[in-house]
Amino acid sequence: MSGTGTGVERMLRSERERQPTVWLDAGDLTVGPGAQLLGERPWQEVAGLPLVAAAAGNHDFDEGVTALTEAARRLPFPLLCANADAGLPGHVLYTFADLPVVPFGPAPGRP
Repeated sequence: MSGTGTGVERMLRSERERQPTVWLDAGDLTVGPGAQLLGERPWQEVAGLPLVAAAAGNHDFDEGVTALTEAARRLPFPLLCANADAGLPGHVLYTFADLPVVPFGPAPGRP
């Protein structure tokens, strides 16, 4: 069910319908066999995921900071980076079930 981007999206939406859920991604959103075979990053597919926020992983920088920040502008959720000056926010405040949630990413010292 979750072996493809569409499968992951379906699984996340289904879980969100079942119970209150906050989805965060730990980074390297666009790395995998699809990107390798197609020679391009699936940013449009990633934009369809019901994420609250995602951390920029080291491989998200493979095409450079400019390419990453341009892709991040097209996402409906913030792409975060707290340990490098990449023009991305280091954190975001999100209210969930009347409680503040502050995702940040990645941790200092980690690309």
